[in-house]
Amino acid sequence: MYIRDYNNGPAVAEFEVMAKKIGNIIRGTIAYALELVTLADSKMSDKERCDALADYLDGLLRPVLSAPIPPLNMTVAKLDTIVADVRSRRKFLDGLDAAQPIIDEVARASGDVIEDTKVALDLAAKEIRQKIEDDNQELTTAVKALKYEQIRTIMNVGFLKMYREGDPSAIDSLFAREPHLEEVVNSTDRITAEDMAAIEQRLLFKLRSISELRTQLENDLELYWKQHRELDEISDMYFQALQRAHVTVIAWNRAHQRLAAGITDPAKINLVSIARKAAGSAVPIP
Repeated sequence: MYIRDYNNGPAVAEFEVMAKKIGNIIRGTIAYALELVTLADSKMSDKERCDALADYLDGLLRPVLSAPIPPLNMTVAKLDTIVADVRSRRKFLDGLDAAQPIIDEVARASGDVIEDTKVALDLAAKEIRQKIEDDNQELTTAVKALKYEQIRTIMNVGFLKMYREGDPSAIDSLFAREPHLEEVVNSTDRITAEDMAAIEQRLLFKLRSISELRTQLENDLELYWKQHRELDEISDMYFQALQRAHVTVIAWNRAHQRLAAGITDPAKINLVSIARKAAGSAVPIP
């Protein structure tokens, strides 16, 4: 891993906290789905299933309201009302329908956490990218300077061609751009063939020297680009995982709504599969 040494800033730490929250959400989603399937497959009466669902929701959410992860727009009094409503139902599907406000709120809050995690991901990526740039500032400055000088020297070679083709001002332009070339001629007032050859050799020597210097920096520059590519790939992987998690939480909520509406048999609706897809989409800790 090329960016492992950069994963130690406050923005990365915040992203890890958010990613753990999503993990908690997904685990709760799976647990709830398994509970529903267990109740649906049990030999309890519908009234007993409603009582068991009410007990489960009460035990699951009451601690969450005191230390919300994610924060829920729900008071303890509201929870008490919903739990009592679930417990009062005579049919299991009616009990699920009474529980739907809780599921809706959990899905909404989960979506908010996922969106907040996207923001945290962006900030973490920016933090890491800045560290990469800070560590490689001298490298990138040197590479840019060498590239500029290489291109400039190649263009200056063109002045020799222009001079040979009859443009006497070209040599003055060349000396203005490359003052050190005056050292290799006998007189700047009268340029001989030997002078032209010496100028050309000096420019070619300069180009070879620049090329050698750039070659010496290639390994460091390749590492620099690998760090950026890895950061891009990991950031994209996390973002796509967050997108899938959000879509799956929405699908899980809608499946619960259909189940509560009696559209399908409780034992056959695939809430567990949907929840496990969310688990597969959950954001791993960097």
